[in-house]
Amino acid sequence: MKRLSYSSIGLALTLGFSQTALAQSSPAIEGNVLNISLGADVTHDTNVAHASAAAAAQRGVVPADEKALPSADITFQRMLGRNKVGLTGSTGYQLYRRNTRLNREKIDLDAYGDIAVSSCALHLGANYTRGQSDLANLALEQNANVTNTQTTTGTSGNLFCGDEIGLRPNINASYQTTTNSQAQRKSMDRVELNYGGGIQYAHPSLGTLDTFISRRETRFSTIFLSDGRKAGFNIMSYGGKFTRDIGSRMRGSVELRYVQMSTLQPGLSTFSGLNWSVDLTADLLSRVQSKLGASRQVVTNAIAEAAYHVDRAYSASHDFAVNDRLHLTLAGSYMQQKYYGANLASSVSLRHSKRYDGSLALVYTPSERLQFNLTTGYTKRNANGTFYDYDSFSVQSGFRVKI
Repeated sequence: MKRLSYSSIGLALTLGFSQTALAQSSPAIEGNVLNISLGADVTHDTNVAHASAAAAAQRGVVPADEKALPSADITFQRMLGRNKVGLTGSTGYQLYRRNTRLNREKIDLDAYGDIAVSSCALHLGANYTRGQSDLANLALEQNANVTNTQTTTGTSGNLFCGDEIGLRPNINASYQTTTNSQAQRKSMDRVELNYGGGIQYAHPSLGTLDTFISRRETRFSTIFLSDGRKAGFNIMSYGGKFTRDIGSRMRGSVELRYVQMSTLQPGLSTFSGLNWSVDLTADLLSRVQSKLGASRQVVTNAIAEAAYHVDRAYSASHDFAVNDRLHLTLAGSYMQQKYYGANLASSVSLRHSKRYDGSLALVYTPSERLQFNLTTGYTKRNANGTFYDYDSFSVQSGFRVKI
């Protein structure tokens, strides 16, 4: 039975969440649908390790590599009177030319069902994801452990009652498990139970206001306290989100959440504070859509022995419909992270970082059954010292065919 060691806890969860994060709504699909497509993406990446040259060498990863991802996508929905069921997602297998030990399945599936009873609507969901873990933030003691398959399964439910206009109370709950295949990363295995409720008010001329209260209970499957209980965290979240159309071409939202984290382990840092996010979407011209976003999030994470980190993120994207068949998307983002509770005596502790991302994507759809894509991207991260610094340039091309 594993006893609690702070540096061994692998935790990555956002402090604070709205009810939409607990139980997602169904995708916007009309009527009965069955679409299955096959395709493949081929990528050249100058730094698949997402690490500095020194870190990549210690992990035994060749930075520059090519990878291929053949995959199948499905979109299925069946109407059952006022109710519906559906399945969306993709399954594939990622293959590396040089770093063959990173070859891994890549699965992301979501099933859902909507049930209408009188003036109430019940949404049920289930999800399954499986794939190779990202290598960007491996702690020093994990350098050799890059071949890790992470599997996440979850179920959720969300009950709304009332008309679409006016007051609509709701309750929600979700349950999620995360497991890892690598023995030394089993300390990241966890179970999360989320539950909460709120009231939504919607009016065509005023917009939509969601108020909520939520609780998240996280327990680690293999880490135990001295009294035999499983280690973990409890997080309370209180807040609201306001969404509104601004004229006929703009819409935006503002979300504020006050969060309180408590830990089951005496001596570990706790946190209370404000999370916020703002986003704006504008249809500037008939063929141009722009999106802007900004947020502050507090995330607990044991990477580099940090208790938690504060993220400030800013993003922008512009989508240009050159014509009915060709779309171009330009996107960029900036994230600043400050880590708290790190081991300051260690020269390789991750204490702060700045990350820049940019991408340009072209999507060409010559027919309803065939689609081609070409994407270029650049990422640069600057952190304290040089161990966690890296930059990466990638070019990806691919196609999809409906069958």
